[in-house]
Amino acid sequence: MHTKPGQLLSTSVADLRITLTNIGGHLLRVSVAGEVDFATSDELRAALDAVLADLTGTPVEVDLAEVPFLDSSGVHALLDAYAGAADRDCRLVVANAQPVVRRVLEITGVLALLGLAPAGR
Repeated sequence: MHTKPGQLLSTSVADLRITLTNIGGHLLRVSVAGEVDFATSDELRAALDAVLADLTGTPVEVDLAEVPFLDSSGVHALLDAYAGAADRDCRLVVANAQPVVRRVLEITGVLALLGLAPAGR
């Protein structure tokens, strides 16, 4: 699957929305909106896989500003994407995580592994 910036990567009855934006030609931002849980994590995983399939060496930022909830299956989707990015010589980071989501990422050690993009980028 080839992805294009601005393309809506996902729409579902579970109200998870995922979009792709090219930031200045040197960074891809995957913006996620909605709860990431057992019902939606496969959708996030598939969207991130589709984005990464077209890349080599391009940094990817997963913007979680509009994610109010992230459970263990969402954490797993991010870890799978991190591994896929590493296989393609890409760096995957998270950005703009709300406090409760950021806390989940901190407790699980995922935030330390992925890293947090600078605010306002």
